[in-house]
Amino acid sequence: MNRRDPTNQRKIRHYLSLKWIAMSPLIFVVLGLVGWAYYVYVRVILYDLVTSEGSMRIVGILLGLIWHLVIGLLLVSYFRAIFTDPGSVPIEIEFKVSELAPNGGERYCPKCDHIKPDRAHHCSVCNSCVLKMDHHCPWVNNCVGFRNYKFFNLFLFYIGVVSTVYTISAIGYISTIHLRSLEGLQLQVLLVFLVALCFGLGMICFWAQHVSLTLQNLSTLESFDREMRKENQYDLGRSTNWEHVYGTKWYLWFLPVMPEEQVAQGYEFQINSYVTV
Repeated sequence: MNRRDPTNQRKIRHYLSLKWIAMSPLIFVVLGLVGWAYYVYVRVILYDLVTSEGSMRIVGILLGLIWHLVIGLLLVSYFRAIFTDPGSVPIEIEFKVSELAPNGGERYCPKCDHIKPDRAHHCSVCNSCVLKMDHHCPWVNNCVGFRNYKFFNLFLFYIGVVSTVYTISAIGYISTIHLRSLEGLQLQVLLVFLVALCFGLGMICFWAQHVSLTLQNLSTLESFDREMRKENQYDLGRSTNWEHVYGTKWYLWFLPVMPEEQVAQGYEFQINSYVTV
């Protein structure tokens, strides 16, 4: 099950090298916004707290530690979502399929010239089949699939956390200044606050949607299938569904690391006992 052939490894290395060359402009937009928020928060808000007297200095130090930790987790999650192969179909491994084509035969991809595993779909942008494909995301310039879905979810989560930390901290700072006399860095604090408020709320809602899909063991593509939502053969209960994405070790759930023990392999999935296939 865990065999890896040299040809497939060369394809993955080639895939990663192409990702550097074909970086989407949207990636630089995300990095630019994160960098802007980081600079303004450290240069203005944290500096103001750390240079204060008494308990506010301690608050500033604690917020600084939290801020840098969350920013680090955000960036690692983001880059892992970008550069992790979302799930190449393992040609060298035999697998069973339960999903059939409309004609009753096995689902076959003429473009990739192989049988599609269950839950795999062909991405017209990446021009390849992806295991448990969720969607193609231009913000990461990559498909979101079986192997990078956790990193994508953590990216959304930590965007929400960063936005929340900044928004709460900025409210205290903005309340102490006169809005009519804003200029320079003070004006940037307000602008980043507005961006963080809007962008953060959007990402939190988006993350909540994917949490709901995770607990149902559905991909975004599968959620559009009315029959799948009605009788989801992959729904194994919320706990197991969650472990399909985040792994069985709770202390690694919110760290951007690949689960050591994954419930599924990506090309074969356990089917529940109360849906007739």
